[in-house]
Amino acid sequence: MSFDRGQFIRQYARTVHGADDNMGRLFKALDDAGMMDRTFILYTSDNGYYQGEHGGLYDKRSAYEESIRVPILARYPKLIKPGTKVDGLALNIDIGPTFLEAASVPAAKAMQGRSLLPILTGKAADWRKSFLVEYFHEKGFPSTPGHRTVRTDRFKYVTYVDPPDRPELYDLKNDPTETRNLHDDPASAQTLADMKKELDRLVAETGALRRSGLRPRSPVP
Repeated sequence: MSFDRGQFIRQYARTVHGADDNMGRLFKALDDAGMMDRTFILYTSDNGYYQGEHGGLYDKRSAYEESIRVPILARYPKLIKPGTKVDGLALNIDIGPTFLEAASVPAAKAMQGRSLLPILTGKAADWRKSFLVEYFHEKGFPSTPGHRTVRTDRFKYVTYVDPPDRPELYDLKNDPTETRNLHDDPASAQTLADMKKELDRLVAETGALRRSGLRPRSPVP
């Protein structure tokens, strides 16, 4: 049976529409119960999903923005001003610490994320400048290589480790669709060196966590 891309995208859109409908039902139930403004709501996704970008990619797993970048919406009028927009790098590992702080419960030391409340309320004096994404090759998905990736607010550096392949460097400000690999561009040599150094730092940091018995998880912005 041949793959029908149009049908795939339509089914994807129907799924998202269904999620939106059910979120509306949840909001109505909370409102009817008088609990809407007493409930911390955080709406996000575990990963993005390709719909043919980057030469016809589908599924997820690789390091391009369509896969690792997802929406995250938060509502809690007691703490978050309506209409607030935040540019900080938020990860899925931040969700647990966020809910715990909202409930006045201290986060466990083993938790690697950070509460998002400081940046949602405009009180974050210091926030992360980069993060690590790791994907380990799966036999069931042979076309997606394993990778280690570092992303900052502007740049992304991707190294392929299983099987190895040519690294990629992207300027997300000037090339948000990641179509121009700057890895071999002499003008980007310093940026490349900085990103390699940051990737090594993050890998070493997560390696220390592994040796301490903690199990690091790959983050999603």
